[in-house]
Amino acid sequence: MVNYFDFNVLNCLIKINATLENKTPLRIGRGSEVKPGGLDLAVERDYWDRVYIPGSSIKGVMRSLVEKIARAQGLEVCNPLDIASRRLEDEKGPCIVCGIFGGGGVSKNSIASHVHIFDAYPKEDVKTATRTRVAIDRFRQAARHGALFTYEYVPPGIKWSFEMHIYNIDIIDGDEEKDPRIKLLRALFKYLYEFGLQVGSMRSVGLGLLTLVDGVIEKYVIEDFRLKPVKKGKLIEEVRKW
Repeated sequence: MVNYFDFNVLNCLIKINATLENKTPLRIGRGSEVKPGGLDLAVERDYWDRVYIPGSSIKGVMRSLVEKIARAQGLEVCNPLDIASRRLEDEKGPCIVCGIFGGGGVSKNSIASHVHIFDAYPKEDVKTATRTRVAIDRFRQAARHGALFTYEYVPPGIKWSFEMHIYNIDIIDGDEEKDPRIKLLRALFKYLYEFGLQVGSMRSVGLGLLTLVDGVIEKYVIEDFRLKPVKKGKLIEEVRKW
């Protein structure tokens, strides 16, 4: 039985620094209430007006994919948005996906995340573009008269810096049979490398496809009261082994 509540000890830290590339146009929305320069839908920017991809957006699509993979393999996975489902975890304990990304029960057995995902910033200057579309009437299944809107997006081909820390789940040297979370995280990175993940809005029309193009993976353990690097390699080479 894997102990998901192991935050009182640091057995290992896996640090991933990678490069992602958006193969298709990308837009992470700021909300319809923000309309700079006459735009109806602007892209997300930080305090310094830099375009970025929030770590929460990346984590959300990663969790969603891991949930689907786990269910396809017959594993029991909760619905983190359903109170009744979470109350079951008060009795049974967190599901395997909560054991990776956090979640758990309502009144007890709640658990923090074993993975920390940071905001991704472009590795180059980004000039956004705009596109005008017409809204679709879902009932008539046709263009809505006079309902034009303009949205901002990041053009394809931009490289993004990506950083992820994984605590106490050794995806480099760990045993998948003893800790199936390792198998799920390895499957996640294989999918990101081979197929990509869609992030942001308008995914149904192909926007937001991010793929893994390069990276470094490192393993740290505690030795003499310090984090000591014990293994470092190219992320793509590790992913291909998995």
